[in-house]
Amino acid sequence: MRANELAVILESLGNAYVQGGIRKSAPSLNALVKDLHAQRDLDLQQVRQNLLAGKKPGGAKRPSNRKPPELRTELVDRYVSEFESADGDRARFADCLSRLKSDKHIRASQELPEILARYSGGTLTGSNKAKRLEQIEAAYIVRQTKIRNREIASTARPF
Repeated sequence: MRANELAVILESLGNAYVQGGIRKSAPSLNALVKDLHAQRDLDLQQVRQNLLAGKKPGGAKRPSNRKPPELRTELVDRYVSEFESADGDRARFADCLSRLKSDKHIRASQELPEILARYSGGTLTGSNKAKRLEQIEAAYIVRQTKIRNREIASTARPF
């Protein structure tokens, strides 16, 4: 027996249950019928082997037409400029970071990596928003250390 033949039989039995008022349409039966129709040319033994091997009925998924969300550059620009203007002022930086933490429009996978890259030249490795915000705070400390070291080096006189 072919998969398509079994799909037709199961579909007609399911419809009879619904039309007879015995049961409502069963989503799992509908899914099985759909999967069997996708493998219509295979015999039931091959379908069983595919399922046991973990192969999805119908082959590979179609590529998604969804585009990745656009980077909100206006938010990135605003926060980078705020962080840069807070150089040397820890309280001001903490205020900017607090606003960034509470900003619901900032996405951990989109804007935060770009903010860090433009602010410090680093890349984020954290897996969630909290860890990524910690990395931005650490970048502030490194940036302040570099600024202070340059100031010291500029005033140092050779022997």
